[in-house]
Amino acid sequence: MEENAKNVRMEFSHIREELKTLNDKKEKLFEERNSCSEKIKSLISELKDSKVKRDEMTASIKDLKIKRDELNTQVKVLIDEIKKQGPDTHETTHSTPSHSTHSSHSGHFSHSRSDGENFDRTNPRKLREEIKQMEYKIETGAISFTAETKLMKQINQMKKELNAIKEEHEESGKKRELSKEINIKKKDAKKIHDQIRENAAASQKFHEKIIELSKEIDSLKQKEKESHNKFIESKTECNDLAKKMRDTRKTLKDISEDNYKTERNAEHERRNAEHERRKEEHDKTQADIDKMVKEVEEKITKGQKLTAHDIQVMQLSVKR
Repeated sequence: MEENAKNVRMEFSHIREELKTLNDKKEKLFEERNSCSEKIKSLISELKDSKVKRDEMTASIKDLKIKRDELNTQVKVLIDEIKKQGPDTHETTHSTPSHSTHSSHSGHFSHSRSDGENFDRTNPRKLREEIKQMEYKIETGAISFTAETKLMKQINQMKKELNAIKEEHEESGKKRELSKEINIKKKDAKKIHDQIRENAAASQKFHEKIIELSKEIDSLKQKEKESHNKFIESKTECNDLAKKMRDTRKTLKDISEDNYKTERNAEHERRNAEHERRKEEHDKTQADIDKMVKEVEEKITKGQKLTAHDIQVMQLSVKR
C-alpha cells in the first residue's frame, strides 16, 4: 500500500507540473488573442478615419470639378462673345501705322481736304484737330458758299469716321476686358484643376491605405481566431487536467485514510495482544504464587520449618 501511495504522489506531482505548464501556455494565448483584438480595434479606428478623409476628398473633388466646369463654360461664353464682335479693324489698322509726319502740309495721307492738303484719318486726335481747324476756317474765313458746303460735307464725314474710330476703340476695350476676364477665369480654372489633381492624389493615398489596413485587419482577425481556438483548447486541457489532479488528490486522501485506519487497527491489535500477553503473564505468575502458597501452607500444617523464601511467599499472599 505504501508503494501504491508513493506512485500516486509521483503522479500527482507530475500532473501539477504539467498543469502549471498548460496554464502558462493558456495565459500566453489569452494575451496573444487580446493583443490581436486591441490592434484590430486600433486599425479599424484608423480605417474609419481614412475612409472619412477619402470621402471628404472625393466630395471636394466633385465640388471642385463643378466649379472648374462652370469656369470653363464661362470662358467659352466669353470667347463666343468676342467672336460675335468680329475682327478688331482698328487694332489691325494700328498694327501697320503710317510713317508720315503729323504735318498737314506735307507727305502722303489717305484723305485730302478741299484745299488739297492731306491728313491721317486713322489718328483720332488729328481728326479732331482737322475738324476744329476746318470749322474755324468756316467761321472766320471768307470762303464761297460752294467751298463752305464742301468743307461741311468733309467735316460731317470726318465726324462719322471719328465716331467709328471711337466705337472701334470701345469695342477693342471691351475685347480687352473680355480677354482679361477670360485669362483670369482660365487661371482660376487651372488652379482648381491643379487642386483637383492634388486632392485626387491624396484621395488615392487614403484609398491605398484603406486597402492596406483592410488586409492587415483580415490577417490579424485570422491570427486572433487561431489564438482563440488554441486558447479554448488549452483551457479545456487545463480543466481536464485539473479534474484529474482533483481525482488524484482524492485518491491520495483515500489512501491516507486507509493507511490511517490500517495503522489504527494494527495499533489496536498490538495493544490487545500486549494486554493478553500481560494478562497471561499475570495469570501464570498468580498460579505460580498460589502453588507456592499452597506448598508453604502444607509445610505449616505439617509443622515443618519455613525458609526465608517461604516467608516471602506468605507475605505476597497477604498483599493480594
